[in-house]
Amino acid sequence: GKLELSKSTDEEEEESLGEWLTRKRRPGERDALRSPLVTSLAFLGIVLVVAAAAVYLLIGRDAAQAQLKAARADREAGKYGQAFTRYEQFLDDFPYSKYAHEALRELGFTRIELALTGAASDLTEATKAIEEFVDQFRQDDDFRDTYPDLARYASRIAQEAYSEASRRHDPDYLTVGDTALSLFERFNSSEPDDPRRLELNQAAQSARADLLEFDVRKTALAEMDQSLQAKEVSATLETFRVAIARYPN
Repeated sequence: GKLELSKSTDEEEEESLGEWLTRKRRPGERDALRSPLVTSLAFLGIVLVVAAAAVYLLIGRDAAQAQLKAARADREAGKYGQAFTRYEQFLDDFPYSKYAHEALRELGFTRIELALTGAASDLTEATKAIEEFVDQFRQDDDFRDTYPDLARYASRIAQEAYSEASRRHDPDYLTVGDTALSLFERFNSSEPDDPRRLELNQAAQSARADLLEFDVRKTALAEMDQSLQAKEVSATLETFRVAIARYPN
């Protein structure tokens, strides 16, 4: 008969890994996917991934808390410029932190405090910072909790602005004081006879009186100078008499 030669092992088509893993097994042949070694390695890989994720989250949380703690420490110490920078850095590094909104609100307070302190204090900027804070956080459920702080800031701005209006004879400070007083009235929940309210109203009246006196004296001096130049001595003396009678001091 005719002799048929079988293909050698080297000539057999190679079986792909996917075919080998999915094809039916012959009796006694082990399924690789069910191999204890493969199962153990897979389980170990999952454990390592989960552990790495947990460690990453813990490190991130600790770093966020440490950075926020440092910002708060600077603010409590009155280092408002440094605290402001730290709060901004925290929000850049951890924008999705559960502390992000809280930090953003504290940043708003720090902006107000920064404008109120130091050689570069700016009462107008501080008032603007309060108004921006209100616009940004007025929808918060606990916004009313910020009322005492806002009232305190507004009270300070109003008091200092009225004082500057009297000292500098500058009506622009009177405008700032009136704006701050309005903010104080908005956020102050105390009784009508609150000493702070009475003090601020007195400061406002005093500032207006000082500005009026300054204007009257300025006008009187201008009229006296004009009369003297015209050699109208009687008119000069009359202007002087009226000014002294109105403001003897």
